[in-house]
Amino acid sequence: MMKKLLIIVCALIVSLPAFGQMIDQSKLDFNQAELAIAGPDEVYVTNIMYDGAPLSVLLKWDGGTGAVIYGPWFATDKVLQDSYELGYATVNKAGTNRIMISDIIIGSNAYTGTATFDGISKLLLDNYWKKEPPVTPEMQAKVLQGRLNTSEKAHKATLAALEAEKEADKLVYESKIEELEADLEAARTAAQAAGVKTEMIVSKPTKIAASGFTGGRAISGSWAVTSSSVSQTDSSAYFSKYMMPISQTSTQTMYAFEAEADQSGFVGYGLHFFASGDNLANGYGFGKSYLVWLTRDPDFYGSDAMYLQLYKSYDDVEMIQTASMVVPYSIESRNETEVLYDRTAGNVTVWVNGVQFIEMNIPSSEKIYSGSKVALRALGKATFLDFTVKTK
Repeated sequence: MMKKLLIIVCALIVSLPAFGQMIDQSKLDFNQAELAIAGPDEVYVTNIMYDGAPLSVLLKWDGGTGAVIYGPWFATDKVLQDSYELGYATVNKAGTNRIMISDIIIGSNAYTGTATFDGISKLLLDNYWKKEPPVTPEMQAKVLQGRLNTSEKAHKATLAALEAEKEADKLVYESKIEELEADLEAARTAAQAAGVKTEMIVSKPTKIAASGFTGGRAISGSWAVTSSSVSQTDSSAYFSKYMMPISQTSTQTMYAFEAEADQSGFVGYGLHFFASGDNLANGYGFGKSYLVWLTRDPDFYGSDAMYLQLYKSYDDVEMIQTASMVVPYSIESRNETEVLYDRTAGNVTVWVNGVQFIEMNIPSSEKIYSGSKVALRALGKATFLDFTVKTK
């Protein structure tokens, strides 16, 4: 095996006349060349510099003591560029004759797509979509450290101003110092707990606009429906949705539901709200809407931690993640999720099991002012209970 590999690599030097009519060999520079295995008897060579421009060739063992050179190819000749990152990509089954290829990195974006085997020799692309690469634990820790540093600076500035007022009003000064120290301690605790916020008191709507699951219908996936629960029962379904028509135009709308995942491994569940304009039942997105999502992805994150995430869906294909953080609960246990959307202020607040984790202000250009439906969403098996919508 080592002999064959050396034959293929050495052929790059001794066989240069094979394309000598195309290439001025005096302009070739191999100092930055990189080798990669390209098959059972092939080596792909990149970053060969020719007059300052990179080119690549493919070397295929000829069965004897040499190799055939294919190429050369410059960047303008290639369908697939050498800069694409495939090291993070994963391949998973999505049915009996379907696969999902996830996280092909091109530039700063990650792409995922599905393909179906035609029964003969081809994989046919079904669809693909772009998504923001998930926030890694390291990036999340950096953001939390920045929040803590900002809080520290703000409190130091406030304390300095109060110090100057100390002699004028000592009693007021001492009272404010106690309040600021308590706030600072709360900020440190929140950073240590991955951004959990517990101090803010939010007035929640109380007028019930909808409850339960009657009147809805499954638009993708396999759903079992009762008066008190709905369950997605297909373990291989990725974009399952159970839609319920609900008019949403109030200034403040509160959504609450309990849910649990019913299988191990990669799972998730959540709610599309303020939704409208959907056309593709099995799409990655759901028309124009927001999505609150709870998920566990051991292969991607390297742990069984549950992540709470918020997305903005622009149509049935494009959906962008806007927030992601670890929450200290198990996705296979029953968890209560509450979502408050203030369409006027553009605020989305999310609680899990009574603890506030997300408080996000949405820019005016990204606000959604009305919706005609909601959709429960599941990746794999999941059960939803006690769904309510309240308005103010």
